Amino acid sequence: MDVAEVLYLLGGSPFAMHAQYYLGMSYFRLDDCPRCRGYLAPIYTELSNDGRTNAYLGLCYASQEPKALELASQYLKKAEALGYDVPEDWLKLLETPAASEAPVVPIVGDNVPAAQIPARWAGAGM
Repeated sequence: MDVAEVLYLLGGSPFAMHAQYYLGMSYFRLDDCPRCRGYLAPIYTELSNDGRTNAYLGLCYASQEPKALELASQYLKKAEALGYDVPEDWLKLLETPAASEAPVVPIVGDNVPAAQIPARWAGAGM
C-alpha cells in the first residue's frame, strides 16, 4: 500500500490526498492504527467534515495504549455531529477511568484525530 502513495506523490497527482485517505482506511481495516493515523492526520484539514474519518480517528485514539480518551472523545463527538452513526461499543471505550490515561503526544500533522477500526470491531457501524 505504501507504494500507492509514493506513486501518487512522485507523479504530482492531484489525487494524492485520495490515495492517502484510502490507505488510511485500509490500515484501519488491518488494525494498524498508527499507520492509519500516519496517513489521515496530514490530510485531516481537508477531511475534517467527514464523519467516517473522525470516527475512525476517534476509535484509534480510544483503543491505543496508552489511551488518549480526550482526543478520542473530540473525534467521536464530531463524527456524531456530522451525522455518522457511532456504535455504542465505540463510545463505551470512552468510559475508561480518566486516572488510567497517560499523556499522548500527537503525531506530526495531528491537528485533532486519526483512526482505524481494530479487527475485533470489524463490521461494527460500517
